[in-house]
Amino acid sequence: MAVITTVSLDEKQIANLRNLLSPAQARQAQYQAVLRTSKSIAAEARRTAKTLSTLKASAINDRIIGRMLKTDPPTAELRVSGKSIPLINYPSRFTKRGGMSATTAPN
Repeated sequence: MAVITTVSLDEKQIANLRNLLSPAQARQAQYQAVLRTSKSIAAEARRTAKTLSTLKASAINDRIIGRMLKTDPPTAELRVSGKSIPLINYPSRFTKRGGMSATTAPN
């Protein structure tokens, strides 16, 4: 099950930017504001996922994806994939009895 969240600006904020800046500057300011917000949300989601599990960072980064949509006004999408995670992405160790143990949750 994938989770999708979108980030966009409010109409009041857009009107305020258009009053203060030229059209090209307003468009660029909107784009940068949405881009920075979406990147910070994705980074926070990755950090939270890392603290809640013992997964490798690469496995988490592959499943939390942020991207800009080509819309006007600019909109970003944060997608958390519902793909299964192979056990190889969890830290493992050999046990004395000749087996292996994988830890799926932090202590």
